[in-house]
Amino acid sequence: MDFTGDLRLLKDLLNPYSPQNAREKISEQRRGQIFEEWLKQLLLASTTEPRARYRPKGEEIDGSFALDGQFYLLEAKWHGKPLPASSIYQFRGKVDGKLVGTIGVFLSMSNYSQEAVDAVRVGKVLNVILFGPEDVSAAAEVGFARVLRFKLRAAAEEGEIYMPYVRTERAKHLTVLVEGRIDQVITDQLLRRAVESIKARPFSVVPTMGRSGITNIAAVLTLDTQSDVVALVETDDMSPEDRDTFLGRLLATERARAIVVDPGIERWLGENRQDLKRSPALLTTAINRTDIKQLIRTDAAFAELVQLVKTPS
Repeated sequence: MDFTGDLRLLKDLLNPYSPQNAREKISEQRRGQIFEEWLKQLLLASTTEPRARYRPKGEEIDGSFALDGQFYLLEAKWHGKPLPASSIYQFRGKVDGKLVGTIGVFLSMSNYSQEAVDAVRVGKVLNVILFGPEDVSAAAEVGFARVLRFKLRAAAEEGEIYMPYVRTERAKHLTVLVEGRIDQVITDQLLRRAVESIKARPFSVVPTMGRSGITNIAAVLTLDTQSDVVALVETDDMSPEDRDTFLGRLLATERARAIVVDPGIERWLGENRQDLKRSPALLTTAINRTDIKQLIRTDAAFAELVQLVKTPS
């Protein structure tokens, strides 16, 4: 069953500025309840035996479900800002108190902070899988079970708790790995402008939410999909020795390539990263005013990336 139409309606409903909300004045609590019900229906379609919100002694669980003989606890959030590490730690504490082998699935439609994902990655016990909004959209199309199995394999093989589901069934697809959300927006928008008037291969830009996730995600993608993979490696806080070590690990991954962007992707816009984080309007303006032809002529890293999109390997 395809839930993508329902997902678009749900996003409109959860937008406090949408015409429907202005008309009906739906409360934030009611919008959250509608989202939970939609998620329950998505889980039912995947035969996951979902259970609605319940309250064990001293805590509250958004829900649980079963898949392939394994039980999972569920936490679903839709806040105004990316979630901090404390939200994930709190949920992980609930999972820790359950039967050994129980896995938590944390779903955030407002994404996570980059620092949060990196902090949770270094934990000794990995018992929580992170879903972002892109994963929910993918699950609405291909099924929740398929997306979860994809992410579980990444966690089992590479210790990667945040593995965005990448739909790369098409041959010659290129997946571009970047560290964070700002990098994703810059790279995606500039690339689309660079190839808008030519025939190019399909591509997607995937944020790994921290440098430590790049090699893990590259390894999973090159083994499990038909996608070619290129990682944009930023050197702004790396010593030459650390850079060489990192590139050595990455390039040891079959079919993975690396493009070094020194010092960082924001240089393509000529702006400071912190200023771009503080001002979405500045980010949009800087992208739109960038001279793509000049950028290709003057920046070897961007020119190499554009060539990869133009030329299937």
